[in-house]
Amino acid sequence: FKCAWCATILMLSFVDGKTWQNGFFTGWNGVTVGVLTSFTVKGWSTMYLLAILDSVLKNIGEATSVLVIYFMQVCLPAFEDTFQIPKFLSVMVV
Repeated sequence: FKCAWCATILMLSFVDGKTWQNGFFTGWNGVTVGVLTSFTVKGWSTMYLLAILDSVLKNIGEATSVLVIYFMQVCLPAFEDTFQIPKFLSVMVV
């Protein structure tokens, strides 16, 4: 399933013609790289916990990590101070 997903995304990236002309990482900044890094670490940590713990504890750990990511985004000075429901819901969906 993952191979089909990667192949589909790769084919879609060639359809618009601009993705590969401008460079794949065009428009990425430090925040984007930070999000990529945090979700990569979250995924690796989840897979490690999955190998060790049962599914209930894994789900509790994953839910806790989502809440930690959200509260870090709210509390860190680099982000806006206001509570935004769409942003909260988008984090909760992930």
